[in-house]
Amino acid sequence: MYGLKINELEIEVHHKKHPYDEERVIILDEFSDVSSLEAEKIVNYLYLEGFLDYENTSLEIIKKRY
Repeated sequence: MYGLKINELEIEVHHKKHPYDEERVIILDEFSDVSSLEAEKIVNYLYLEGFLDYENTSLEIIKKRY
């Protein structure tokens, strides 16, 4: 797992450990203001920069609540 911070967002990248696992990107949205377009751009950036092995990666946005 990688832990990154992009645009003030905490991002976790989980790689496949087993053939049946899937690569996942989790965005922790502290202010509940991440759009799906921004999230897709972040995933594309991570793929282009080599953080992801697959272009079709599972994406999850977790809205933090206080």
